[in-house]
Amino acid sequence: MVSATFSIVKQSVALCCFPTVKVIHTSATIAGQVYVPEVNWVLMSAAIIVTAAFRTTNKLGNAYGIAVVGVMVVTTFFLTLIMIMIWQTHLWTVLAFLIVFGLIDFLYFSSVLFKFEQGGYLPLAFAAGLLFIMYVWHYGAAWKHDFELRRQLSESAVQDLVGPATRIPGIALVYTELASGIPCIFAHTVKNLPALHAVVVFVCVKFLPVTRVMDHERFLIRRVGRREIHMFRCVARYGYKDVRQENDSFEQQLLQNLEGFIAAEAEAEAISPGAMELEKGCCSKLSIATKQCDASGSMQRNGGLENSHICSLSGLEGDDKLENLKKQGSKLACEEVEIACEEATIDDEAAEELGFIARCKDAGVVYLLGNSEVRASKSSPGSKKFLVNHVYNMLKRNCRRPSAALIIPQERLLEVGMVYEV
Repeated sequence: MVSATFSIVKQSVALCCFPTVKVIHTSATIAGQVYVPEVNWVLMSAAIIVTAAFRTTNKLGNAYGIAVVGVMVVTTFFLTLIMIMIWQTHLWTVLAFLIVFGLIDFLYFSSVLFKFEQGGYLPLAFAAGLLFIMYVWHYGAAWKHDFELRRQLSESAVQDLVGPATRIPGIALVYTELASGIPCIFAHTVKNLPALHAVVVFVCVKFLPVTRVMDHERFLIRRVGRREIHMFRCVARYGYKDVRQENDSFEQQLLQNLEGFIAAEAEAEAISPGAMELEKGCCSKLSIATKQCDASGSMQRNGGLENSHICSLSGLEGDDKLENLKKQGSKLACEEVEIACEEATIDDEAAEELGFIARCKDAGVVYLLGNSEVRASKSSPGSKKFLVNHVYNMLKRNCRRPSAALIIPQERLLEVGMVYEV
């Protein structure tokens, strides 16, 4: 039951139905084998309190009986849904299963309910409390996510926003939960404090259902806006067994991948026009050679094809000439494109940007994290104000902080507060 509790809490956190807790994966082969320290301490404390309060094994047995039979009832109904939706079992077979096992579970459950006053109320009280916590957390998180989606900025709006801002030396890593779009906390920061680091990287950390992610596949980087504003988006991907520590090389790896992205982008821009010209040149040579084949039936090396490295086709006839010419022309184009790729160099603009990134890295890296507080609007009903303003914010203040979950160095952390009025 303890392991099942850990697994349920982990799945609830993934579905945004439970406050953030620390989840430790204890197996590299079994993804569902987890350990949650906070839940373990709560279970230990609850076991001691319940044992001291009930004092006798009769009440403990009554409470345990309702919990076990309740799990059997839920399992029967869930298995019925799986038979209908996943296995697509015949309807009469499903009805037979539901009637037989549902009747047995109902008889057991109705019998243990007679022990409700003798300790059977305890698991139902725990279930009601957990259901309330899960509902409130999901309710508040849904309003928060909806607010962020509605207030996220487009790339064109970001360019207008950062234009008049003063740029200071350094690199800012802005953490966000959005994999696309610009978070509203960034606009809130720039509007109220019109100063911005010279290089801004929006970082989104995603955990994948795999054991580990290779280092060369960890970061996905793309540019945001024009090159002049030096803004990028980075998605950092981790497996459930990847360990992130405060003294690891996350920052160095990210900046190295950023420099590699800039260099690769410059090389791609330099290669693309050349490849297009090579393809056009090869097509024109192939067209000339084809015309000569049609006119004379044999082709000798002439001035127009001296540099094409296509051998004489005088020994071939008819369609064989044309087919061989096309194959050699295609091979020539591929070889010339590969040579152009190998000889491509970074242009001056990209080299200048790489030097600019290096100078900003020497100036220092700052981690920018939003610390939002969700508030119900004044026109909201009283129930919404109570759930959001009091219960949800209380849970949010007492759960694991994002800076601890993301392993951010505290000495370089800058938290920006913002009120989300939903």
